[in-house]
Amino acid sequence: MVVKRLFAISVSFALVLSANSSVFAADWVTINGNVLYNEAPACALVLANGQHMFSCSGDGSYQMSVPLDGNDQITLFGFASGLLPFQQVLTASEAVDFTINMALGGTNPVLTVTSEMNASSTEGWVGISGTVDYSGTPACALVLANGQHMFSCGTNLGIFNLTVPLDSNDDVTLFTFASGFEPYKKVIDGSDLSDPPVAGGDATTDPPTSPVKLIFIHHSTGGNWLADSQENPYGGLGTALMNNNYYVSATNYSWGPDSIGDNTDLVYWPDWFTGANSSTYLSALYSESAQNIGGFGDWQRLSTDPGGENTIVMFKSCFPNSELYGNPTDAAQDSPDPSSWGSYTVANAKAVYNNILTYFTTQQDKLFVVITAPPLIASETSSDRAANARAFNNWLVNDWLDDYPYNNVAVFDYYNVLTDPANHHRWNNGAVEHVNSNGDNYCYYPVDTYDSHPSTTGHTKATQEYVPLLNYFYNRWQQD
Repeated sequence: MVVKRLFAISVSFALVLSANSSVFAADWVTINGNVLYNEAPACALVLANGQHMFSCSGDGSYQMSVPLDGNDQITLFGFASGLLPFQQVLTASEAVDFTINMALGGTNPVLTVTSEMNASSTEGWVGISGTVDYSGTPACALVLANGQHMFSCGTNLGIFNLTVPLDSNDDVTLFTFASGFEPYKKVIDGSDLSDPPVAGGDATTDPPTSPVKLIFIHHSTGGNWLADSQENPYGGLGTALMNNNYYVSATNYSWGPDSIGDNTDLVYWPDWFTGANSSTYLSALYSESAQNIGGFGDWQRLSTDPGGENTIVMFKSCFPNSELYGNPTDAAQDSPDPSSWGSYTVANAKAVYNNILTYFTTQQDKLFVVITAPPLIASETSSDRAANARAFNNWLVNDWLDDYPYNNVAVFDYYNVLTDPANHHRWNNGAVEHVNSNGDNYCYYPVDTYDSHPSTTGHTKATQEYVPLLNYFYNRWQQD
C-alpha cells in the first residue's frame, strides 16, 4: 500500500509541478491571497500548477500568474515548516483573494531524508545531494535549499542533487515538501566546504569524451542495481552510466561458454581470468554486446553500439560471499582453493584476488573494476563473519593494489556504501573518499527484514557514489 500511495503522490505531485506538461492549457490567470496560521500571517512556500513563490514579506501575501490545467483548474499547495501541507483544487475565480489557512503538523507520516554536502568549484557555493524516501520507497518531493530547488520525481525519483549558495552563516537550510507528509527541515554547516576543491592530480570525474564499452558480470543484485524504475528494487545504474557515455552490456545466469555466467562467487574468479578455459570465457566476454537482463529489470543504453570489444570489465560476487570464515587479519594463502564450503575464508579470498591480478597485469588495454560483495543482514551471518567481510573489503581498497604499478585495476566498495548512510566510497572535495567507521558490518538497506538484497534506496546511493568514481578511475587509467 505504501508503494501504491507514493506512486499516486508522485504522479499527481509531478503533474502539478511540471509547468511544461501537456495537462496545462494555454490560458494563464493571476491568483492572489494570504497565508495564515491562527489568523496571523505565515511564511510559506505557495505552489500552483508549476509556479511558486514565498509568502514571507511579513503580511503572508502571495500573487502570481499560473497556467490553468486541462480542466481549467488550479491545484494550490502551501508548505511551511512545522505545519501540515495545504492542498486545494480551485477554479480561476475561487483562486482570487484566497486565504490559505495552515494547521499545526504532527499527525502526518514523516519522510526519511539523507543529505551529504561537498565542495563546489564556485567560491561560496556547495553541492548538496541525497535521497528522499518513506519506509524505503523513493518519494517525489520538492527539495529546497537556500533558494535553489528541484523535485525528486520522475527519472530522479527519490534523488536530489543541487548546487547552492551558503547563507551569511555559511549554512545551508534544507527543506523537503511532499503532499501528505510532514515538512522536513535541517540546517547544515557548510563552512568547511566554502572554498573550491583542490584537484586530485590530473585525473577528473568528467565522463569520457567518446562512448566507452563496458560489461558487468553479475547476478540478481547487480541486475537490480542496473535497472530503471520498476516494482522490484532498482538503482538506475545502467541509465546513469549511459548518461556518462558508457555503452553497458552484461552477463547473467547461464551466460557464456560452459554457462560460466552461473559462477560469480569469489572462488570462481580464477576460472574466469586464469583458469584452463579462461581464454574461451574472456573472448566471449570481451565481444558480448547484449544486456542479458534476465528478469531483473531493463535499463537504457546509448542508441548506437560504438563497436569493438568491451573496454571496461566490472565484476561482482553476491552477498553470500560476505559470509567469510577465518580471522580479519589472516594473510593470503599461497594459492586459491577451488570452490568448496571450506574455501570461503579471508585467506583464500585474498589468494583469489592475488591470483587474478597476475592476469590483469597483462591486459593494459582493459580497465577492471572490482565491485565488492554486498553485506548480509544480521540474521543471515554472525558478527565475527561480518567483521571478516569488512576486513577483507578494506584490504581490497587499501592494501591489495599497494605494489601494483598500473592503473588498469580499481575497486569500488559497494559493501561499505550499503552498511550505513554515513559510510561512503566516492569522489568528494577533489579526492577519493572512503569512510567506513559508521554503523556496523550488516546491510543497512535490505529489501525487507528477511532478505539481504539491497533496497532501491541503497542501490540509488551506490549509483550516486559510483559513477563519478568510475569516471575518475577511467581518466586516471587513460593517463597511464
